[in-house]
Amino acid sequence: MKAGAHVAEANGLNGGGSGAADPPITAEAHGEARLAAAALRRLHQFGDDVQVRCSPALRARQTAAAMGWPGAITDARLAEADLGEWEGIGAGVLAGDIAASWWSDASFAPPGGGEPLGAVVRRVAPLLDACGEGATTVLVCHQGTILAILMALLGYGLPAARAIALPPGVAVVLRRWADGGSCLDAVVPPTGILRS
Repeated sequence: MKAGAHVAEANGLNGGGSGAADPPITAEAHGEARLAAAALRRLHQFGDDVQVRCSPALRARQTAAAMGWPGAITDARLAEADLGEWEGIGAGVLAGDIAASWWSDASFAPPGGGEPLGAVVRRVAPLLDACGEGATTVLVCHQGTILAILMALLGYGLPAARAIALPPGVAVVLRRWADGGSCLDAVVPPTGILRS
């Protein structure tokens, strides 16, 4: 689940580096998180025994709490990528060869100590391996982290993953099989359900 919209959403890129802002989610995002949680419970018929992990970012912890899981386990592996010098700038400002590298090369690190998306894939992979087949785990995290999860579990290449725009509060439901395979099961927008 992507963390809910935060109060600085329109101010530019917001990563997980040491210089990243850590804004709270909006009042509207609290309501959307409750709706998404209800939709997930109906869709997958799971109860309160689900394991919930979230990024250390305030917006992820608040989203998990608004979903009814205030005791979610904080897991640093779910943090957004460190965007280095790009922290806080508008995505539309990125242009030229450097921006092209960001969109096409998973090993490219944003200037100023940023984290490549490939490093995020390697960071989340052990966590995904620990979420066994048949277990219900909700991960509350961020755009870059969800893209890394799609790359790790479904084998999406970077161009395909980067083409996915996820609105705040969306839940991406993946299913793991006993043979190690995975599939995209459903996408739950903040206000309803779309089945894949």
